[in-house]
Amino acid sequence: MGKNRRSLVLRAFAAAVFSVGLASATTSSALAQSTDSVTAPASTASASAAADTDYLSAGSGAAECTKKTPARIGNWVCPDTTRTSATQAIQDAQKALGASAVPSPVVSAAAASSSWCDVQGCWDRIDSAHATFSGTGTYGYGGTTLGTMQLYFKVTAGGSAGKQIITYPMWMSVSRSSKNHILSVENLYISSAYPGGNSENPRHYAQKTYSSTLAGGVSRQWPSPGPSWTEGVAWVTVAAEGSWQDTSSAYPGTWYSWAKSLKLQKQASGAYYVYTPITRPSNYAGAGWRP
Repeated sequence: MGKNRRSLVLRAFAAAVFSVGLASATTSSALAQSTDSVTAPASTASASAAADTDYLSAGSGAAECTKKTPARIGNWVCPDTTRTSATQAIQDAQKALGASAVPSPVVSAAAASSSWCDVQGCWDRIDSAHATFSGTGTYGYGGTTLGTMQLYFKVTAGGSAGKQIITYPMWMSVSRSSKNHILSVENLYISSAYPGGNSENPRHYAQKTYSSTLAGGVSRQWPSPGPSWTEGVAWVTVAAEGSWQDTSSAYPGTWYSWAKSLKLQKQASGAYYVYTPITRPSNYAGAGWRP
């Protein structure tokens, strides 16, 4: 077969493969537009392909926060949590989800300033079986501040004699109109080799995707009862991440914010307790963007 003929055959084959892939992507996109979905990848490989797992690697976007806003370039997210803003985030979550999902003791614990706070967020140990995170930030594009965001989640050690770790509620709010929201939760094991946590095998990971557009200030939340897994490792932290896109084509890309829970330690009984004194894993929170 001559070179020109071989080239034509290869081009035709590539075009056919591309057409099949495009048709598959179009079908998937149509399904995504018609419904929200929950995925719980069973293996590391499948999870890596589908996951929002910026908590496992360094992100970009926060570096711009060292600059004054007019000098910033591209997408950016800047955590700005204070005790007051973190408490407000929990109160806003309570308004959105109700007192059954965010009970008054959770709000009181935050207001009592009995937690570990920095600009990334506030971590509260409610009791031996419950811990929360709440954080806030601003995000934008170039010299334009687009809006603010809030992230809140609670971790509970319960279920099978305290061996099950449940993440609920998980809640995110963005002040500006946004779309393509994704909420991700993963239980990570902690060891001397992975002080910031690492994926288990098989992964304890789940993802909730939302296809609809939200008006500014309308929140997203993981539906009850939330993701949960029975654990067996010595130390656990729960990573929770929220991501979103702007509705304007003038501001492309995906913004995200994530945090890891206080450490949970396995007891002789097999039950997990929120460790005291309260201790965060390394690399405990972050924010950034992806193209």
